[in-house]
Amino acid sequence: MVFKEMPSIAEKLQFPIIVHSCCAAKQMIEMLPSYNINKVLMHWFSHLISALSKAVENGYLITEGPPLVYSKDLREVVRRIPLTNFLTETDGPVIYKKPPFNGKMSMPSFL
Repeated sequence: MVFKEMPSIAEKLQFPIIVHSCCAAKQMIEMLPSYNINKVLMHWFSHLISALSKAVENGYLITEGPPLVYSKDLREVVRRIPLTNFLTETDGPVIYKKPPFNGKMSMPSFL
């Protein structure tokens, strides 16, 4: 898998990594501890509450964005993230397709 090369390079260079973890959070959380990477940001963490505790235990930062407004599942994830591990993001530019942002380009004010 090509992705495995990226954390390997980050480990060698002592770089942090950002992982777009939507729909792959569980696999990423299982794989990343095999590398010596000090800083990991799980961008757009998916709905897996079961993987969340391991991500927090590993010290990963976790981001969520405006879909928190219309997703009960994401709000439940965020309730369980310690503030020391949580960041917000707009993930823009993106045009949202659900209310209340329907047809609007993402902006920091959405947060």
